[in-house]
Amino acid sequence: MKRINQVMQGVLSALLALLGFGSCDKIGADEYGSPYLEYQVKGQVTDKEGNPIEGIRVTIENETYGFSVNQDNMWKHSFADTVYTDADGRFVSHEIEAGYIHGKIFFEDIDGPANGSFLPDSVNLEDLEQKQIEDEDGWYNGKFEVNVQQELEREEDKAGITARR
Repeated sequence: MKRINQVMQGVLSALLALLGFGSCDKIGADEYGSPYLEYQVKGQVTDKEGNPIEGIRVTIENETYGFSVNQDNMWKHSFADTVYTDADGRFVSHEIEAGYIHGKIFFEDIDGPANGSFLPDSVNLEDLEQKQIEDEDGWYNGKFEVNVQQELEREEDKAGITARR
């Protein structure tokens, strides 16, 4: 009986080894990780009349959510990129790597009355035009450009409307 058990163990081990090696006939790279993409935000900030506004702080905030392996705990990763508008009211963010395009862009006048005083504003990233400029490859979902044209309201205009009411 002991001899039969040893033979059966040998046969089963050989069979499992053959099945295991037989499933490895395709050569390819294993990929581990999560899909990701890169994007850059570009745009211009103007007043209601279309005049460019210099010195506006533009903050791009991105939040990515996920679950731990056991699905019990949710995690959050967030970061912000801050740039400033030039004399033409234009700005270009740094390249941002994320799982998807999600978050907000905040516009804030930080120089006070130097270029006029403007009310802060914000816009959702996912509501903006997104143009793919590089194709995807494996886990990499490509590179995108997000374009925004933002008009800010002068504080005086808002104060005038409130005073007339």
